Formats: sequence, C-alpha cells, structure tokens
Amino acid sequence: MTYVQQNKRNLVIAAAAAMQPLPVAPTPAPAPTRLRVPRLRPRRMTARTLVLAAVVASVPVTVAATAVVHYANHASPAVRPLSSGADGNEIHMPVVAALPAADASTWSALTRPAGAAEADPDNMTALRTLQDDGPFGLNAGLARQIATRDGYNIWLMPGNGFVCIGMQAVGDATIGAGCNTDAAARAGALTFSDGNALFGIAPDGVRSVTVTDADTGLRHDEPVIDNVYELANQPASVQLTVPGSEPVRFNVLQ
Repeated sequence: MTYVQQNKRNLVIAAAAAMQPLPVAPTPAPAPTRLRVPRLRPRRMTARTLVLAAVVASVPVTVAATAVVHYANHASPAVRPLSSGADGNEIHMPVVAALPAADASTWSALTRPAGAAEADPDNMTALRTLQDDGPFGLNAGLARQIATRDGYNIWLMPGNGFVCIGMQAVGDATIGAGCNTDAAARAGALTFSDGNALFGIAPDGVRSVTVTDADTGLRHDEPVIDNVYELANQPASVQLTVPGSEPVRFNVLQ
C-alpha cells in the first residue's frame, strides 16, 4: 500500500467489505495476499504507481465475556470488487464535501486550520492524486498532517464513508495510503504497512495499544504519540480503548 516508482502510473485498488464478525475463539482465517513493497526513499518522483488497498473491518460484535469489540481485517470470501456494470469501471464515491462531525470529534487534528504542510504544492498534488484516483471520496482539502515518524510525514484523510492514513517519505512528493471504513477507523482500526514497519492512527485519548504477537503470543504495550503508533511488521492482534468506550481488538497482517 504505497507508491512505487515506475515509468507509468498504474492504479490497483482492492477492498474488503464488512461481512463477518470474529467469534470469541476464532479459527484463524486464511491469510490474505499482502503487498510487500520497499520503504519509500526521500526523493522526487515524476511517475507514480499507486497501490491502494482498503482493509474494511467486519461487523463489530460485543463479546460479553471479555467486553471487547472485535474487528477482523481479513477479506471475506464474499467480497466483490469495487466495480460496476459490464464495463468494469470502478465505482468512485462522491468527494465528501465537509468534515464529518464524527471524524472531527474523534481526531481533533482534523479541525485545526491548514498549515504549511497542507499548503505545500507538492503535498497537495499528491493528496489530490489520492482524491481523484481512489474510490473512497477523499477530500484533499480536509487532510491534515498529524505527525512525522521514522522518516515519514503521516496524514489523516477523511473520505465519504472512509478514512485513510497517508504515509509520505520526508522530502518526497508522493503519498501511499491505507483506508478503512469510518466506523472501524474511528474505533481504532486504521493502519498502513510499508513492508518494514506497521503504522496506525488511534483516536484522541488513546495513550497506548496492547499488542499480542501472533507467532509467539508475546503481549506488550506500545505508546501512541500524536495519535500515531508504530509496530513491527508482523502478524499480531492490537487492542486499544477509546475513553468512554469498550475495548476494541483487531488483527493486523493476518
């Protein structure tokens, strides 16, 4: 889910639809095909290839025994591509006209006035590419750069029923993105993997996430700074709690 330098631009979009809740003791789902791409280097690109995937969470289910709301990020067998009619053209959601109130209350960073990062012409060109080429109804004018971490500028981008995390190598003019449904993203399930590390955006008020590594079962807490956390690029479950809400658990890279 990132930009890769090539001689021409090629848009590949995959999306998983909200279908199946995780049971209390789930049977591991078959691992979906994952894109593994090299880390973005801080350089200018004149040609872009956008590989954009949406991890759309399953219907949330409250589990009484553990009081945890589960989200799954694996694709359902019933997933249909974002296309329409015999011509196979992609369905693009209309661009969201204004910042959704629920997004504004989840991430206060989206409510601040646009600053130097948002006014930068290269940044706006990259954001408008995501807006125009993606199907999620993103509004480039509503995107805000919320942090810089590990060589990346990290963006939060509202869409029409979706929210995206954007990753831009410092000094680069391209942005890769990972998207999720509004409801899942506001609950905390919004992540992006560059093949070397996994980055996530948490709602306001979340100070840490609890991670359980899939291979060893090791459980550890990782800090959330400026709404952003960073994890090893390996399968795991992530649990977080938004103040005033039930804990939420979801899988990454599984």
